Amino acid sequence: MATRKRKRSSAVTKPQRRDNPAALRTIKALFPTVGMKRVEALRRIDPEFCRLFQDFTYGGLYTRTVLDQRVRELCALAALAVVGKPTQLRSHIRAAFLAGATWAEVIEVFIQVTTYAGFPAAIAALDLLEEFRDEFGPAGA
Repeated sequence: MATRKRKRSSAVTKPQRRDNPAALRTIKALFPTVGMKRVEALRRIDPEFCRLFQDFTYGGLYTRTVLDQRVRELCALAALAVVGKPTQLRSHIRAAFLAGATWAEVIEVFIQVTTYAGFPAAIAALDLLEEFRDEFGPAGA
């Protein structure tokens, strides 16, 4: 019996589209340590999904002008703390500081999370925040 070779999925073999320039600017400004790693990982998995992610997230939502980046990142911190996503929360804590958020503002966001998600979610977020004390915490703290 002859065996047939399987064709590769067209999603993986499509030519790669160029990166979204607006997305790259957002990554450089807010996610310098993890942003391109995320893009490269998604590109390896599925280049078309990577482009959709860039277009929608970094090159779409993050380029809207209704909220400034600081407020947008504070919103992201609240949402990620509520849903319990520590890996993404860690990235957005750094992005919030890079966008101009203060230590007190980030703490307040996590305190406000208590109302909607309970003490465990708020405490978990505050525990992650401690990882950033040396880099972004208040002087002399």
